[in-house]
Amino acid sequence: MKKKIIIAVSVVLLVAALITGWVFWKMSKNPDKNPSETVSQNQSDYCTLDGVLFSKDMTEIISYPSDKEDKEYEIPDSVTTVRHGAFYDVQSLEKIIIGKGLEKFEVINSGYSPEFEFKNPFDTCDNLVSVTVNKDNPNFCSDGQGALYTKDMNVLITVPAGRKSKEFTVPDSVESANYSFTNCADLEVINIGRGLENLFIHSYADEFNFYGFRDCQSLKEINVSEDNPHFKSIDGVLYSKNGSTLVMYPPSKKGETFVIPECVTFVEWKAFRLNKYIEKLYVGKNVESLDLYLDNYFYFAEDDRHQMMFDVYYEGELNIPMNPYETEHHTVYYNSTMPQ
Repeated sequence: MKKKIIIAVSVVLLVAALITGWVFWKMSKNPDKNPSETVSQNQSDYCTLDGVLFSKDMTEIISYPSDKEDKEYEIPDSVTTVRHGAFYDVQSLEKIIIGKGLEKFEVINSGYSPEFEFKNPFDTCDNLVSVTVNKDNPNFCSDGQGALYTKDMNVLITVPAGRKSKEFTVPDSVESANYSFTNCADLEVINIGRGLENLFIHSYADEFNFYGFRDCQSLKEINVSEDNPHFKSIDGVLYSKNGSTLVMYPPSKKGETFVIPECVTFVEWKAFRLNKYIEKLYVGKNVESLDLYLDNYFYFAEDDRHQMMFDVYYEGELNIPMNPYETEHHTVYYNSTMPQ
């Protein structure tokens, strides 16, 4: 008898679980326009509206379905927070409209860099063309280029990856642009204003944090205002203002040979990543610790599609027992003469 009771109770619990799952499935397919009636009060702290998952009080967007086919989405005025990853891999959206109530995009801080304050919240929305903001929103604004900023225009948050324009100008007011250009595959020219000081270029502890123009594979040149005290551009290549750091060599900059200027002592983390054209790279002896970070300095490939082999000619000594030295991606010749 006791065994039969246990079985009966188990069956009842199983049926209840199946019914609950069916209810939630139906809500995701046919959400009620009244969020207060969408989810039973004693079952969840969440609600859905048009298939989008929110907190119960509609102040947070939890998740926008990646398979939802709408091309435009307006974030409700009630929303104050967009959760981290809420728009992950949403390929259909071309336009996002931010309501007047949004206060913040949630950020997961890995702890490796205290200045890491903003991460592009739409960096995997590859077809997004523009982000616009309700004029009454006190925290964010947009511009005629479809980009998203903080209200004071000090932080460039998002340059939509689906923009077809080949050029983007960073306003003089912008001081920070962390991850803002992620996956902007069509961009060929970026013009940096006089105020930009933070691109969050590298983090040795986190392989995904290595530069501010990640996967801008069509980029040919980066230009910098002469009044910018932090960066400068030489022939479309980005350097620190004093020239001691080579920050980024654009991936689509043409030229089979590149000579790193002798004033450079440090090459930023993966500064030559994804370049399509370099065959010979000449490095002066002033560049420090080339033997320690050889692959990380000049590494190109994430996959076979981007795999490149090129030769490195280094004017200085290496703590390596053979010359030339072959790595996975390069042949390195040291004690080599720099071309005049």
